[in-house]
Amino acid sequence: MPILHITHSRADADSFASAFWGYKVVGGGICVFDPDSTVQNLMRSFKVKNTFPSRVASVFVYDTTDENKIPVELNNYSVFDHHPVVNRSFVERARFCFIKPRSSNVMNLYDLSKGFHLPPDVLLAFSVALVTDTAFLKTARGEELHYLGHFLGNNTLESVYETILKGKVKHPEKFLRDLSQMQVV
Repeated sequence: MPILHITHSRADADSFASAFWGYKVVGGGICVFDPDSTVQNLMRSFKVKNTFPSRVASVFVYDTTDENKIPVELNNYSVFDHHPVVNRSFVERARFCFIKPRSSNVMNLYDLSKGFHLPPDVLLAFSVALVTDTAFLKTARGEELHYLGHFLGNNTLESVYETILKGKVKHPEKFLRDLSQMQVV
């Protein structure tokens, strides 16, 4: 049963990491619409290109319940989201929904994955998503930091920041070094 994993237009790290989870764990194809620069960095790093199965039996939609943000028409679909429901009829027409309000969709998908081994690249994508969805951890609470600990594994926050900042900061190593030397007073 070929599945296509998609997300909203202007894909951000959380939407990409969510669709990437489906692509790697469930299988099928992936389509990321108009990715932002962090997502482009992740796609290059993981060598991910939009791939379409020759026949699609079902579509998994991640990180939105607003069908106006999805640039394709959907019939047989499931929804995985963490936002309050925007379009109730879109959700009601879905075959399956997993919607739990939280700061990041990857936390919900991690919970759905209990008992499964998640590949390191998926966990790194989850780390990037959680860091960006919490404004570089500025709005992170205990729950988010707990999940981040699981997502990071042997990776460092520095590798997450490098992925996010690549191409945005002229000298990311210097920027990260300066950040690490900052003192909170």
